[in-house]
Amino acid sequence: MDLSKYDPKEVSEKGCTMEVRHPVTLVPLPKVTITLAGEDSKRFRQMQQRLANKMLDGRGRVKLSAEQTWENSISMLARCTLSWTGIEWEGKSLPCNESNAAMVYRELDWLREQVDSFVNDRANFMGNFSEN
Repeated sequence: MDLSKYDPKEVSEKGCTMEVRHPVTLVPLPKVTITLAGEDSKRFRQMQQRLANKMLDGRGRVKLSAEQTWENSISMLARCTLSWTGIEWEGKSLPCNESNAAMVYRELDWLREQVDSFVNDRANFMGNFSEN
C-alpha cells in the first residue's frame, strides 16, 4: 500500500473552503466562506512550533496561562485563514488579513469554533483521495 497517496500536505497548504454556518441553525450563511489551511500545512506547523517555543521558559518548563492558551488558539486560526468572502463587520466589508481574522475569532466564539473544527479535521483536506 502506497501511503504517500494519503499525504494531505499539498491540499492542506492550498487550503479548502469552509461554508460559514449560522450559529444556532447551522444553515450555511449565503455567500459567506472562509478558505483555510489545514493542520498539515507548513504555516500551521511553523506557528505551532513558534507558539510552543514561546510557552517554554528557560529551563524547558511550560509556563502558560489560560489567557495565553486562548490567544495562541486565535493566533493559530488567524494564521491559517487564507481568504474569505462575504464577511462584514459593523456594516463594512472586512479585508481578510491575520489581524482582522484574529479580531473576528476573538469576538465570535461560534465562528472560532467552526474554524477550529474545520482546520483540525484532516478529512476536510483529503476529500479527493480515493480508497484504491
